[in-house]
Order: sequence, then C-alpha cells, then structure tokens
Amino acid sequence: MANIIMARQDYTQDEILKAINFQAYNGTIYQEITYNADELPTQIDLYTDSTKSTQIGTITITYDANYLPIQMDYTLNGKTITQTFTYDANDNPTVINQTEV
Repeated sequence: MANIIMARQDYTQDEILKAINFQAYNGTIYQEITYNADELPTQIDLYTDSTKSTQIGTITITYDANYLPIQMDYTLNGKTITQTFTYDANDNPTVINQTEV
C-alpha cells in the first residue's frame, strides 16, 4: 500500500502537490481528477493503483468568483489538512492559514 508521509505541519500547497505528482509520475499512486463546469480541478482522488480498489486520500479545492483557490483540504493517511487562502487586489496570496484535523 502506498503511503504519503506527512511529518511536518507547515507544508505549502506547492510542496504537497509536488509530492503527490512525483509519486503519481513514478507509479507509486494513481490519481483521478474531477473538474467543475469552468474546467477547474475540484477534487483529486488518490489510489494505490489504477484499479482504484484502495483509496489513500483526497484533495478538494474550493474557488472564489475570480477562480482563485480559497480552500484546499488534503485528506491523506486518515488526517485532514485544511489550507485557506486570502488574496490582495492583484490576486496575490497574502494569507495562508493551515489547520490539521
């Protein structure tokens, strides 16, 4: 079974996605992506392989009216990390909060 190890509490969105993409690229995990009507990814389901018999995690993404991600929930190995994002007038992220449930 594939495991995504998350020892630190302060992962950035980029670090988490890079780790998942690296494992998917190397065949360690299989990902299935769901898109909304605007063709933005809203959910990424992670499995041990392409048979999708064992799910190991899910990433859900919520967007604002400007198509910017305002919340990402990472559920991996039974833990959920939620990141919320706040942007300035130029759509640059100004605040990123992270909590673990």
